[in-house]
Amino acid sequence: MPFVLGVLGMLIHSDMLAEDRLAFVPALDIAEVQDDNLFFTSKAAASDRILRVSPSFGLRFASPRMSASGSYAFDADRYARIPI
Repeated sequence: MPFVLGVLGMLIHSDMLAEDRLAFVPALDIAEVQDDNLFFTSKAAASDRILRVSPSFGLRFASPRMSASGSYAFDADRYARIPI
């Protein structure tokens, strides 16, 4: 526990606050894809249009002593004709 408090103390030290940078970066990607072989078969190839929505966010921290970043994203697909 003392280590965690020490790290937090370094992060919020008053001399460093003017130089620290914290950024939250949200994003939303929307794409439509046409696939002519959904199931990767050579016999009965099925085609469909796919609407893909990809929300994501990132968190970035930078200071004179260290920097860190992390992000999270996922995809949600909606098929026009074939319910998968």
